Amino acid sequence: GMIGQVGSILGKNDTNIGTMQVGRKEIGGEAIMVLTLDKKIEQNVADNIKSLIGMKDIQTLELTTGYNFQDSPFIEV
Repeated sequence: GMIGQVGSILGKNDTNIGTMQVGRKEIGGEAIMVLTLDKKIEQNVADNIKSLIGMKDIQTLELTTGYNFQDSPFIEV
């Protein structure tokens, strides 16, 4: 499925998935996948993921503020 295809592309480019959240409203319906990665992906990797059959869109976001998620009051460590 889509999870395996995305994971394979990232793995072939030496990119580890830190976290993954997936969800959908109904079986076989549109889904969402949110990943945190150990490093920034190159544009060609994003393009490869976007070109997968069934992939509607891909958005990337780089957080550079140095925020420490362990200090978040919403996460218990």
